[in-house]
Amino acid sequence: MNYTHTHIENLDVSLSCFSPDPASSSREIHAMIHVPSHISLSSAIHRLGNVTSLLHDHLGEGAVLQFVRFMVSDATVGTAVIESGICAEAARTVVIQPPLDGSAMSVWLVWLTDVKSSIIGENLLLTSWNDLKILWQGDTSASQSSRGSGPLPETRSALLSLSSILESLGTTIPRACHRTWFMVHDIDHNYRGVVLGRNEVFERLGLTRHTHFIASTGIGGSPVSPARSIVFNSYSVIGLDESCVTYLKAEGMMNNTMDYGVAFERGTLLRFPDRRKVLVSGTASIDHHGDILHEGDPVAQTGRMIANVDTLISEAGASRSDMCYAIVYLRNPSDYALVEPVIRREFPRVPVTFVHAPVCREGWLVEMECSLLVSERPSLSH
Repeated sequence: MNYTHTHIENLDVSLSCFSPDPASSSREIHAMIHVPSHISLSSAIHRLGNVTSLLHDHLGEGAVLQFVRFMVSDATVGTAVIESGICAEAARTVVIQPPLDGSAMSVWLVWLTDVKSSIIGENLLLTSWNDLKILWQGDTSASQSSRGSGPLPETRSALLSLSSILESLGTTIPRACHRTWFMVHDIDHNYRGVVLGRNEVFERLGLTRHTHFIASTGIGGSPVSPARSIVFNSYSVIGLDESCVTYLKAEGMMNNTMDYGVAFERGTLLRFPDRRKVLVSGTASIDHHGDILHEGDPVAQTGRMIANVDTLISEAGASRSDMCYAIVYLRNPSDYALVEPVIRREFPRVPVTFVHAPVCREGWLVEMECSLLVSERPSLSH
């Protein structure tokens, strides 16, 4: 992985660029951009537009913006971003998860090169890459009929909507969806509804602990509209054979999630002809019994969280140097000063952002998610 850290128009920009072997294949680029809060909103959005254009020019004409998530400090910033239409060519999400470095917003962007992409619905991008299709889903919840009806029906509706979209593309959630995100307003009260809604739909679709689930992050985060309870994102790959998918367990370090009734995979490994993609779910300080370790100690929890992530990475045959991005979620903003130096020391070059987003159990103070890419020479069978 090639890493770059720079400043453009006074915005802090961190990049990771994956170039597979052979280098003629599609590259994948991730960026984390931090927008200072002292810049006016109109200027911040203007500068951000300039930066994304400059990055696109730097990456070349073959680069196509796929997915963008704006993690914003408050609804005022979020509304301004939505109304600006910035990055509307991609699958886009705006969620209230205040950056903990004092920024008005952190922006996570993903580009692919040498692919063909088209918007097929609200914040839905379909990308053709060789014999595969990739569906990136940003925030489509605002137009759903369950809008404002609570976490359980909103979760049910989000998943059933994704199911319909995938069926229209000739596939299903169990076969194609490999990553989801549920960002939940007032997670301490609403997460149970998300869990029940997801379990209900998964059971209907035939997803059980005896088959498989989907890598996921369930974390605090508010929609810009106060009428809604969740923001939902997903990543699906259409045409990838099931033999190319491995579910990561980290047995001995963490337990099966269904031991406590929550249906998701700890991580997923996808094998493409020229690369392996590792999707690491939101991971906290948990042990093999499903218990919280180091309650009340954010630094010790961070250490155990990193050990759990390292185990998943190793199980996938990857290393920290393959990491594309990381998002670190903190329950208490005051813990940022303690946790940030640890993460920077352990992952010094990775594009990372820290946001205020409570984890799904009150005892968990910190959670982390990431993805990785590993180059793999195509075999003769491909």
